[in-house]
Amino acid sequence: MSESSSRSSKTNDCISSVISSSVPPDCTTHIIGMTDGSLDPNSTQCWACFTSLRLSAPSDSSQNKNTKNRDIESFYTIHEHPLFNFMVCSSCAEKAEAVEDDALEIELDSGGKSTQQQSDGDERNISACSWCGLDEEDLEDPITPLADHGLNELYLCDACPRAMCTRCVALSRGGSKQDLFAARKDANAVEEEWVCCNCGPTSFLKELQRSYKKIAPENVDEEKKEEEKEKESDDAYIAKLIDKLNATEDELEKAQQILEDDNLEKQRELIKNEVQKQMETTGNDLTEIDDQVEDELECYRQQWDDHHARLSDTISHLQDELAAMDVDLTA
Repeated sequence: MSESSSRSSKTNDCISSVISSSVPPDCTTHIIGMTDGSLDPNSTQCWACFTSLRLSAPSDSSQNKNTKNRDIESFYTIHEHPLFNFMVCSSCAEKAEAVEDDALEIELDSGGKSTQQQSDGDERNISACSWCGLDEEDLEDPITPLADHGLNELYLCDACPRAMCTRCVALSRGGSKQDLFAARKDANAVEEEWVCCNCGPTSFLKELQRSYKKIAPENVDEEKKEEEKEKESDDAYIAKLIDKLNATEDELEKAQQILEDDNLEKQRELIKNEVQKQMETTGNDLTEIDDQVEDELECYRQQWDDHHARLSDTISHLQDELAAMDVDLTA
């Protein structure tokens, strides 16, 4: 098999209790290998970063109390993974598309030859995971929520120029503890060739693809819209879309406020106080507090940046749909 790229990072947990209580309402992080059984392939979530794509019940956290119309399906628009064809959020779709563009360019340059068919000097692989889009730098960075604190590695496919990280190899099998163990064992079996999910699709990946097809916009949107229109007038349907647009714009405005410098400085102080308490309790060296605070703050900022990008994507889709119905939003 191709040589895997091992990664290490700091051992501090990025996300403190301060951050976890104030992240965007639909942002969640699932650490692969924490359950005994496989994950549910029919869950409506981004299967790269585990962000919810369908809104749950209103939260009691201060971040959600004043949000209007919390019964709308989701603030985020569902996208299709450009290579694996399962549901992802707009941010992960963009990352995966950039990675796949690089892989296709390498395939084009190699004339369609597999990695084994290329000469040693010409052998090339991308340096990012084709599933989640994390590159080698991301996997080294302790602030990356999906980096699993240095336990991730990047495995290079022997049959194509693509690569996958340990976490996503395990996820492609079902995401259980056993899947994580098997993923590491198989990918590190030097005497055997290793192939990515594009060259050897797993049964769980096929389940994710079938799940996406059931709710894919091109498969159900028009039918669903027609059914809704039969139940309610055009005016009522338009009003429903406008309500969702207004709610999403309200959420976008809140995200913009949180990302302002003054509010980030307030968050820095909250994080510093929390980290200091944790270090005093555990007896850790307080001289490292500044580095940990910066890591925590960057993690917080990254999550809200992603939230902002996903909201902007949803607003664009809603505006396009209303424009197609000749609704003048400037009136």
